[in-house]
Amino acid sequence: MIEVLFASFLVMLVSLSGKLLTWRQAGPFIERNLHFFVSFAAGVLLVVAGSLSREIVEHAGSLSEGLPW
Repeated sequence: MIEVLFASFLVMLVSLSGKLLTWRQAGPFIERNLHFFVSFAAGVLLVVAGSLSREIVEHAGSLSEGLPW
């Protein structure tokens, strides 16, 4: 169990250090284009939600059984 906790903590530290290095180097670029990134992320979210909705209805067999999720 301690190995899992240690590995999780190590992954967390590596992720945090990557975020800090990226923000220092690409921070101004990210801030200038943040509205494009947010719009892109919202579009991806809508596409994924639509795709999952179609798959849920397909597996449920009918619209009335699939959409109440």
